[in-house]
Amino acid sequence: MKEMEITPIDIPDSGDLSNGKIRLGLSNIHVTDQNILSSAKGQPNLSVARYESIRKLVEMASQLQPKIDLLIFPEVSIPHAYLKLMQRFARMHQIGLIFGMEHRLVSRNPTQECVGKALNHVVTILPNRPNGSYNSCRTHFRLKRYYAPGEISLLHANRIALPKTQSSPYHLFHWRGCYFAIFNCYELTNSVERAWFRSQIDFLIAVEWNIDTNYFSNIAESAARDLHCYFIQVNATQYGDSRIVSPQKTAEMNILRTKGGLNETLLIGEIDIAGLRNFQNLSLAGQKENGKYKMTPPEFCYASLEKRILNANIE
Repeated sequence: MKEMEITPIDIPDSGDLSNGKIRLGLSNIHVTDQNILSSAKGQPNLSVARYESIRKLVEMASQLQPKIDLLIFPEVSIPHAYLKLMQRFARMHQIGLIFGMEHRLVSRNPTQECVGKALNHVVTILPNRPNGSYNSCRTHFRLKRYYAPGEISLLHANRIALPKTQSSPYHLFHWRGCYFAIFNCYELTNSVERAWFRSQIDFLIAVEWNIDTNYFSNIAESAARDLHCYFIQVNATQYGDSRIVSPQKTAEMNILRTKGGLNETLLIGEIDIAGLRNFQNLSLAGQKENGKYKMTPPEFCYASLEKRILNANIE
């Protein structure tokens, strides 16, 4: 069996799970083919209109009451040049940010056959207050492990090569008393690697630019139940199915689900971390009697659950 490739990351001084719940902002924005290709070719769209669109979204997030904890954008949705904007926002407002960064072209001695390599990163910016004295944030980049077939075709058609990707381990984050992992779109199709996080996380986040929403809808529902965690999926609005899925019966599993719209906006959802952990801590007979969630799967690790309940560090 393949050895797990996971890097644990604790974010100290980031607060705790004060009311047992986490509030999430899911961005409902368009991610165009033209912007993706332009960035992959080293010519990203950095127009004033685009900057203002993203700035207004993060500003909207900062004004929400009650305050959100995490703001999530789709895959390849944020230009590399806007990284400082995102870091400044996270640090100032103490709101976490997760987004797919547009392909960044790395060119070294371009040739007739290849102009460079395209890096597809998911970026995680998590705020904290060291010693409770000042606002700070930590930024983590992770290279996509598996580029999608359509993504590979697009890049190769434009003489753009792929980096060595599968050596990039997943991150397991411990922040504000929660434990979570992030998958970048096509990575979700690897069921073996999804299973690495069984019992270890409260929620799994997927950033996507994905046309095949039916396929990924099946993955979302399966992952929520197989891993027994909340599943948060954020896709480009033109393809949709951005959603928050709970490991509950079908009629109750979608906390939030949407598609479409001309206006770019935020959708707000809340997940009950403490409630899910309390349910998981019951015996199978207790879970069946309770009935709020689906029962935990075979080989669910109660030692890992205990660490989450105790808010223990993972490193």
